[in-house]
Amino acid sequence: MIKKELFAVLAKCSFIWPNFKLPTDDKTLKEFYKEWYEQLEPFAPDIIIAAIREYAKESDFCNLGKIVAKCEDIIAIINNINFNEDIIFQEINKAITRVPLVLQPGHQNFYYNSPKYGYEVNFDKLSKLAKRVVGTPSQLLSWGSCDVDSFQTVVASNIKRSIRNQIALEKQYRAITNNAQLSNIVKILNYNEKENQNDRL
Repeated sequence: MIKKELFAVLAKCSFIWPNFKLPTDDKTLKEFYKEWYEQLEPFAPDIIIAAIREYAKESDFCNLGKIVAKCEDIIAIINNINFNEDIIFQEINKAITRVPLVLQPGHQNFYYNSPKYGYEVNFDKLSKLAKRVVGTPSQLLSWGSCDVDSFQTVVASNIKRSIRNQIALEKQYRAITNNAQLSNIVKILNYNEKENQNDRL
């Protein structure tokens, strides 16, 4: 978002939340504009408008922090990314502990245990962010070879730290991603709603 687009965003907030008012004194208003611009600048205008609409379904009062969070949620959905640390850890943990058996070629009912192949299958099923945390199928094999105590203390802690780092990097990357591409996607998602609401912004 560029600075001149901020006024359209604020107008949208005033339209949706009649109780939303701008500060009256010049000094406070200047700081107000600065804070809103710094928080929303990484996002395309259409993403911000979509976030405002989504948050308006939950609250009768405008909240900048909640709007920013909704913007991040929309980008995550568009890019099929889950930013929940616990869910990502559960996904990786399942890939480590539940290794599928392999069907013996030429035999319909004979399965055998092949950790290397099983972990390759599980790795391919991981989400994009979980794959970046894990790195390679062999890393799943390495973690799966640990004893229970080591996994629950050292390994699990390292995995969760890596998840947090990858989430932070992903959010940073999304903030500087080409906003035009994301904007076009959101325009398509919002088209029918805009038609129905007869937006003037």
